[in-house]
Amino acid sequence: MGRKTLLRRGISRLATLGLLLSLTGTPMAACSSGDLTGTSSVTIAPSAATVPVETTDRATVTAGEPTTASTEAAGGEAASGDAASNDAVRGEAALFPIRADGKWGYIDRQGRVVVEPQYDEAYPFSEGLARIGIDQETVGKFGFVDATGATAIEPQFSWASDFSEGLALARATADGASGYIDKTGTWAIEPRFANAAAFSEGLAPAQLDGHSLTGCIDQTGAFVIEPRFRNFIFFCEGLAAAETTSVPGVRPKKGYVDKTGEFVIEPRFYKAERFSEGLAPVALEDSSSEDSSGVSFGYIDKTGALVFTVCVPEVEPVASLDYSFSEGLAAWVGADGRAGYIDKAGSFVIAPQFVEATRFSEGLAAVCLEVNTDTWGYIDKTGAWVIQPQFKHAEPFADGLAQVHLGADQAYVLAYVDPEGQVVWQGE
Repeated sequence: MGRKTLLRRGISRLATLGLLLSLTGTPMAACSSGDLTGTSSVTIAPSAATVPVETTDRATVTAGEPTTASTEAAGGEAASGDAASNDAVRGEAALFPIRADGKWGYIDRQGRVVVEPQYDEAYPFSEGLARIGIDQETVGKFGFVDATGATAIEPQFSWASDFSEGLALARATADGASGYIDKTGTWAIEPRFANAAAFSEGLAPAQLDGHSLTGCIDQTGAFVIEPRFRNFIFFCEGLAAAETTSVPGVRPKKGYVDKTGEFVIEPRFYKAERFSEGLAPVALEDSSSEDSSGVSFGYIDKTGALVFTVCVPEVEPVASLDYSFSEGLAAWVGADGRAGYIDKAGSFVIAPQFVEATRFSEGLAAVCLEVNTDTWGYIDKTGAWVIQPQFKHAEPFADGLAQVHLGADQAYVLAYVDPEGQVVWQGE
């Protein structure tokens, strides 16, 4: 079989796998994997299955319409929850969004209502402030409240992100440019970007109006990496996956750049994820791959060396997953398309058996046995059930609680459970 035939089969296999390595921005550690804020983007709150999901045209999905947090933004990059981490954006305030009588408020870890439901939209706390939305059926305005429910920044923006590294991305008008505000609501970086995203490790990806290429700005708004990349680049553990401009007739490849914008791992990957716990999942050309597809999947270290390869499923995965390592384990797909968990040697330590599998957080992972059934529950790192399958949907634990969906038939009820599976708050 010729080299070109192998490559065609490999590329076809990549397409068949769909979101296998789609740079999912789904709550992944503390680094973002993508969040465009222009007209082609989708910004998903960290608990997208229950907290309102926001798009740039003001569409909203509420708790009665479960979604995933792995919606893919235009251009092949997945949208992230602004700071892109359940833990990072929920953490320190220990308050959690709830929905009652069509409005959103907040509870504490014991399930006590701290901020009465009054907002059209409410998002998890990030760096001491939470993003709230009012008048969403008309003009739509976003502002921020503190942990007491007091208004910290008056609702005035047509769109705003959660705070990350002291700044939040915002737009004054629906069709206006994006800039960054500080915690007083003052513009720290004046609006001038057509597309931009949250800060990560001191830098934020941004595009200027009329430009399709992306660079990175610092917190003064100056470009420290000039726009020259095809994708939004997000730094995690000091490196960012990046793709340069394409050559006609040649499939673009990705590598990894440092904070000067220089490639330290040369572009040679068809797909490249962010680093997490020192490893990054990639897909690369390999004419000697065992299944003759011409593509191998594996994990590299920060030198670019391949640490181990992983199997490629014979069928398309049932659902998209976050393949980054978290608490020493990463979700991966077995030959039958079901998911399990591998260790840092690439060996399955929890056998593939789930149709969906989230990252480990606070020692537990939310997993689902069958699509469209009440079979979401929580396992520990041995694969043992800690909270038996019983939910319509379940999110990773963060700050001691996890969001779940209860309900019979097509009804979906937002609730929170503790690590023992006890319901601490339940909607109606």
